[in-house]
Formats: sequence, structure tokens, C-alpha cells
Amino acid sequence: MRTRFDFKPIPASIIAEQWYCEKAVDLSFRYPNIVFPSEEMSFGTIGHEVAFSEAEVLTEQEIKILIKSGKAISLAETPFSGTFQGLAIKGYPDYVEFRQGKALLLLDFKFSRYRRVFPSQRIQVDIYGYLLNKNHLDTEGLICGIMVMSPEFSVVDQTDLIASEARKLASKLRRENWERVDLQGDPDLYGELYPFSLNSAKKNLSWAMGYWAKKRAPRPTTRAYKCKACSFNAAGKCRAALTAPKKNR
Repeated sequence: MRTRFDFKPIPASIIAEQWYCEKAVDLSFRYPNIVFPSEEMSFGTIGHEVAFSEAEVLTEQEIKILIKSGKAISLAETPFSGTFQGLAIKGYPDYVEFRQGKALLLLDFKFSRYRRVFPSQRIQVDIYGYLLNKNHLDTEGLICGIMVMSPEFSVVDQTDLIASEARKLASKLRRENWERVDLQGDPDLYGELYPFSLNSAKKNLSWAMGYWAKKRAPRPTTRAYKCKACSFNAAGKCRAALTAPKKNR
């Protein structure tokens, strides 16, 4: 099936951005030279390079063998592809932990000054979970987590420490059958963990793919503060803007 803009495979990160503003996603393809300057994106790039710089590079076949062996392994930024309703999608989960052949912990690392998790961030992780399942990996008991770190942490590799703490909370979440548990108390780290739901992931993907399959027009945000900070609004390219763009001082 042909996608909008003939763009495929569609990255999980871009699909997730549809929950921030789908109109902005659409305009990013129409006006690729207009970009959103983001300090957090810069810190994120640095942080991921630092965190996974020493990870061992494995082939797809080697990864399959290790998972089937039942050994405890963790994968970093490993590509997973699949389809949904005939459309190709792809994702690079930051961290996936396997034990006894099962995917038990899925983490995504964010570098931000906001001590909260946004809907788009949950959507991105859920798509990763869907792709794991689509690749015939056991996601029964999978716990998803979004770990939000202060930007200053981007130059220090905290992966093992954070994964260890998340693993403990994930075990408690399963044992107590909680719907969600928050990682808090550290001023430089905030996290949210919850059980993966394949049905929820499919429901969200079904909505998102309506845009890519050209079944509906892109939906703009209903939040004026997003429009105020939007580069497409500032460039006069968005007719759906709810307010004037913020003026540069």
C-alpha cells in the first residue's frame, strides 16, 4: 500500500509526534527546510551516543540465537520492523531486556527539564512493543518505561544504573499487579513504568495509520501554546494555527 508522501517505513518516532500535532508532522514533509530548534533534541542525540557507544554490534541472526538461548541479554537501539494494516513501520528501541526468551523490560530514554511523561512518548514506546510482538517475540509480562533525565545527564552514561532501578520497579509492578509505577525522588531523574498492552498499541496505530493511508486529513493540535512555539506557524505555513507565533526578542 502506498503511503502519504510515499514515505516508508514510517518511524515510530514520527508516528508518536502525531499526538503532539499531526498537522505539524504533515507540514514537516511539505516544508523540510523548516525545523524546530530544540535544546532537548541536541541533548538527546549526545546522550544516546554516550549511552550506547560501547554496545557490541550483533547481526540479526546472532540476536535471534541469543534470545532463543534463554540467556539474559539487553539490546540497545536495535531496529525492529513490521507492518500494520499493510503499512510498513520501523523503530529503534533504546533498551530491551530479555530473560528466558521473553521481552520483559522496554525502556526509552529522554533528556528534558520537564519532570513528566507526555502521551506521544508513551505512544512511541507502545509502538516498539508492538514491533517486538510482530517479530514473534514473547511480550507477555513486558513492562514499558519512559525514563526522563536532566539534560546534564546526557554526557554521563547512566544506562546500567537506571535499568537496574527500572528492573526492580518492574518486578514490583508485576507482583503487585499495579497499572503504573513512578520513579521519583531524584531531582535529575523521573520515570514511569506500566504493563504493555498490545490492544492499546493496535488501537493507537489504527488511528495514526488513517493519516498515512490518506483516509483523512491531518488533524491540528487544539492547544494554542503549541502553535505559539511552532516554526511552521512562524513561517506563515500553517492555516490551522490557533494563535500568533511567539515573537523573537
